[in-house]
Amino acid sequence: MGRERIRKVALVTIWILAVAAAVIFRHVARLTTNLKLSVWLSDGRTAIYFITYIVWGILLRRHVVVCSVKRWLSAIVFLMLFWMIVRTVKFRLPNTSVWGRYLWYSYYLPMIFIPLFCLYTSLHIRKSEDYRLPLWSVFAAGISTALFVLVMTNDVHQAVFSFGEETFWSDDQYHYSWGYYIVMIWVAVCMCMTLLFMMRGAKVPHSKKRKLLPFVPIILIGIYAISYIAKIQALRLIAGDMTSVICQLVMISITCCMWSGLIPVNTGYEQFFNGSTLNAQIRRNDASILASSHNSSLLSEQMVRQAMQTGCCTEKNVRVKAGAIKGGFVVWQEDISLLNTLLESLQKSEKELEVSNALLKAENEIEEKQAKIAAQTQLYDRIEADMKKTIQQIASELSEKKENTAREQLFKISVIGTYMKRRCNLLFLGQKNGQILLDELLFCIRESVDNMKWAGIDGDVFCTKEGKVPFLSVLQMYDCFEQIIELFLKTMETIFVRISTDNGNLTLRIMIAQRLEKNNGQPVMIEQVHAVFDENTRYKVIMEEDEWIIHVEKSVSKSQSSDQGRR
Repeated sequence: MGRERIRKVALVTIWILAVAAAVIFRHVARLTTNLKLSVWLSDGRTAIYFITYIVWGILLRRHVVVCSVKRWLSAIVFLMLFWMIVRTVKFRLPNTSVWGRYLWYSYYLPMIFIPLFCLYTSLHIRKSEDYRLPLWSVFAAGISTALFVLVMTNDVHQAVFSFGEETFWSDDQYHYSWGYYIVMIWVAVCMCMTLLFMMRGAKVPHSKKRKLLPFVPIILIGIYAISYIAKIQALRLIAGDMTSVICQLVMISITCCMWSGLIPVNTGYEQFFNGSTLNAQIRRNDASILASSHNSSLLSEQMVRQAMQTGCCTEKNVRVKAGAIKGGFVVWQEDISLLNTLLESLQKSEKELEVSNALLKAENEIEEKQAKIAAQTQLYDRIEADMKKTIQQIASELSEKKENTAREQLFKISVIGTYMKRRCNLLFLGQKNGQILLDELLFCIRESVDNMKWAGIDGDVFCTKEGKVPFLSVLQMYDCFEQIIELFLKTMETIFVRISTDNGNLTLRIMIAQRLEKNNGQPVMIEQVHAVFDENTRYKVIMEEDEWIIHVEKSVSKSQSSDQGRR
């Protein structure tokens, strides 16, 4: 026999002995002629019933799970205690007392509202904590209140109890009127609806017969009420205390609902815990075992105590956790071998990823270096391709060794070399950025003009704007300038250059004065100047005797310039 069953048998045995003692006290008090003994026995019987209801109410508070159900059942217990108090006080007063009569009417407060609260209890079963009663329950409460008011005002209308022509109104001489039967019908309706709602919401796993258990005390209440109304003397002689009988039967009915599973309770948890698949134990505060599941394994006391202090204790592939509960701790064990295996696998994968990331980083660096080298190589190839003719021209000049023209050859090589140097610099700058400063073109042309001064050619360069211009426009403009000065190199005497940007155009204005007697030079033909420019270049050539004015324009986009003059 399980511990829970033993506890139930013990409680039922104590209850039976208490009720039997109360019944014996009642009959002895009626038969004895000793007034003092009779009073003591009556008070003892009342105390037994009080203690029974209080203990039962405490058990309800401990075992009922749903808080709303617990509140309604507690209200039923309070109504039972109220009924017992009113009954006890009523029998201390004379039958003809007005106060005694109204205390008798007060019996119907618990008699009417206990069935109503039982109905409310059934509505809350298997519902959530925030469940609210339906609207019709308010009307039910209104009917119960109206019926109780009808009973309490019986002295006015005698619709519940009729006293006839009696001089003294008491519960010894009366007849039931139509209001009394309405009250009884309403009580019966509430009890039937209670059982109906409980049966509909019940989830009893073992047997349907257990659902019928609460009907037995309800049927007994009905039989007792009918017999009491019929004033059967044998029943009143054996069980004439209606208050005690009905309260005991209501208590038995609600207890049967709890035992049969119609009202959820927290009993049977020990069997459930023992039969569960959890690897857990319930221990007292001193670490001694109170309950243990079937699958729980033996744990070292050191690990258990450490888990109870810190909440967790890990050793190799075992993790022990503990959580505080009322009166002790719940301790459970977790197998973390799979977790450790996964952790080792993740650590191994992390190391492999680190190595892989290092290799990828090295490969990316190599690729970046290779791309940089490829870009530089491509730039050098471009420079070589662009400067091929210029290099051949320098080589041709060097191969012609004429003593009388050595100075002229050296001058020309110097001019071409300056052009090569500055053009390569422009290519490097333009490779990094799509636009370069206009000052770079100024520096290139100025260095070329300054380089010609040691050959007696005077000149200067002006730049009226500043800002950034497209790299290709600067490069093309510098190529045009170089071809023009190489064309006029032998006869040039002075040169002036003005650089500006106007209306989105890069403008180069070259003014050249030549002297044909210089170095026996040949005059430059206009066709030769036209041959310098391609069809995409806008230019204008003005020739007046020995002076040339050449105006060249290149379209630029998104150029940034300012109006600050600069020389």
